[in-house]
Amino acid sequence: MGSDLEKKVTIKISADSTGFEKTLAKTYDQLTSGSIKVEEAYKSLGIKSDAVYNQMKANATAAVDFIKNKTLSSTEEITRAQQAAANRIKEINQQQYGHQTSIISSLKANWIAASATIYAAMAMASKGWDLAKQGAEYEAQKGILDNLSRKIGAKSARNFLGFLSAGL
Repeated sequence: MGSDLEKKVTIKISADSTGFEKTLAKTYDQLTSGSIKVEEAYKSLGIKSDAVYNQMKANATAAVDFIKNKTLSSTEEITRAQQAAANRIKEINQQQYGHQTSIISSLKANWIAASATIYAAMAMASKGWDLAKQGAEYEAQKGILDNLSRKIGAKSARNFLGFLSAGL
C-alpha cells in the first residue's frame, strides 16, 4: 500500500450545545405563545376547538374504562357509567356539530305531510304514465291511418278521413 492511497480524515466534534439550546428555547416560546393566542381567539368567540371536544369525549371514555377496570365495580355501576358516558358524548356531539335529525325521525314528526307528498308524487307519475300511453296509442292509430291512406292513394290521413266521411 502506497502513501498516495492513504488519506487522512480529521473530524472535529464540538461539545458546545448553547446555540442548539437557545434555538430550542426560542422555538418553544414561539409555539407556546402561538397556541395561547389561538386558545384566546376561540374563547373570545365563545367556542371550543375540535381538539377540546375530542379530549372531552376521550375523558368520558377513559372514565368508563376506569370504572370497568375497578375490581369493586358492580355490573349495575358499569352499566350506569356507560349510559352516563353515552349521554355525555351525545351532549358533546350536539355542542360540536349541532342538533342532527335523521330522515326517519323527520318523517315520523311530519307523517301527514310526508304521506300527502308521496300520494301527490304517485298521482303525478300515474297521470304522466296515462298521458304517455295515450300518446303512444295516438301515434299507433296515426300510423295505421297513414298506411291505409297510402294503399288507397290519398296523400294524407286528412284526405283519407275525407274519403271515409264522403262515403257515409
